[in-house]
Amino acid sequence: MVGDASLDWRPTASFEILRQRAAFLKKVRQFFEQKEVLEVETPLLVSYSNPDFHIEHFSVDSNPQLFLHSSPELAMKRLLAAGSGPIFQITKVFRKNEFGRLHRQEFTMLEWYQTGITYHQLMDAVHELLEFVGIQRSSTKLTYLQAFQQYSGLDIAKADESALKKYVDNAAIELVGFNAISKDLLLELILTEKVEPHLGQDCMTFLYDYPASQAAMAKVRDGVYPVAERFELYFQGVEIANGYQELTDSTLLKQRFEHAIRSGLISTSGLDPQFFAAIDSGLPECSGVAIGLDRLFMLYSGCSKIQQVMSL
Repeated sequence: MVGDASLDWRPTASFEILRQRAAFLKKVRQFFEQKEVLEVETPLLVSYSNPDFHIEHFSVDSNPQLFLHSSPELAMKRLLAAGSGPIFQITKVFRKNEFGRLHRQEFTMLEWYQTGITYHQLMDAVHELLEFVGIQRSSTKLTYLQAFQQYSGLDIAKADESALKKYVDNAAIELVGFNAISKDLLLELILTEKVEPHLGQDCMTFLYDYPASQAAMAKVRDGVYPVAERFELYFQGVEIANGYQELTDSTLLKQRFEHAIRSGLISTSGLDPQFFAAIDSGLPECSGVAIGLDRLFMLYSGCSKIQQVMSL
């Protein structure tokens, strides 16, 4: 069969970019080697889909049914519970319906867990990693509340759903295509449209202490305004990392997932019994972070879209 001579078959990344990417990944591994953090590898095909919020999973037509993982988090926490100590993994992950300049259905993630440290200490460690690989930028920390106050003028500790809806309407932020409107959805839209473009411009920005309703697998700290001990890192207005002070209580985790399933916030094949057995046995106090390496290298190399740094 003769190929189509008019078809552009060449990879989307230049060889110069691919050489830079290889050197970049080598530096990442050198950082962890110096810190004595163990590199691990867990399966891409899993028996249970990850309970990831607002993420659709690829299933494999097999018997029994398998899924392409959207994160190695559950498998790595089993290693932590078994006594691995600090670990990291560079792996492909798969998420349905992710397209665009910053999104691919298959992309490369760095997942990293440090035992015995707080999420603030992990933020500092992430900054140290980025400096090590050659991103010489200072960083700042900004709470979720502070960021909304500064860039949208909203006091979200006091704003109810109707106030947020009024703000969205006045700002002409589109609400098309959503099955249901919630406070968290409105916050996410305002964050995307009004806050994120300002983050990580003059220096890298760690946005932390999210609303408790957006905790996912992070611990929640009680107070007048309870917050999730969670952070995201922004570089040039782009989110490149998502980290938690990990929730280690198996009962609370199970309750959180079951509530999310009932509310339609997550779609999952069921709760992984091995994961919960591992958490029951005792997950050590730890903090973890996931970093999108394609996005990070795109910004590092000066490219404008992740397809330019991937051999597609």
